Amino acid sequence: MTEVFRFGLVPIACRARNEDRSQVALSLNNNEVNIYGRAASEWKLQETLQGHDLRVTGIDWAPSTNRIVTCGANEYTSQPGGERRHGIVYIPGPSSRSQPLPSRVISRVNN
Repeated sequence: MTEVFRFGLVPIACRARNEDRSQVALSLNNNEVNIYGRAASEWKLQETLQGHDLRVTGIDWAPSTNRIVTCGANEYTSQPGGERRHGIVYIPGPSSRSQPLPSRVISRVNN
C-alpha cells in the first residue's frame, strides 16, 4: 500500500534512509539536511544538520556505520584547472539526542 507524506511546499532535492528505514534524511533544496524519524503514522523532525554554504546536492546514509555523507554546491578552485567540491560526513554523537559532529571531506573532481 502506498503512503503519501508531506514535508513542505518546496521540492526535495535529495534524500537517503537509514538501514531499518525508521529515519529519513532530506534536503529541501537548501543548505540544510533535515532528519525525520517515524512516529506512529507520521514523520517528526528530529534534527537539522548544517555545514554547507550552498545547496546540498547529494546525501547517502551508510548502513554499517550509521554515518551520513553529504555533498553540496559549494566549490572553489585551488589549483589551475582543478575544482574541489565539499562533502561533509556527519558522525553520530554518543547519545541519540546529540548533534552529530561534521567532518569536512574534500574530493578532487578531474575533468
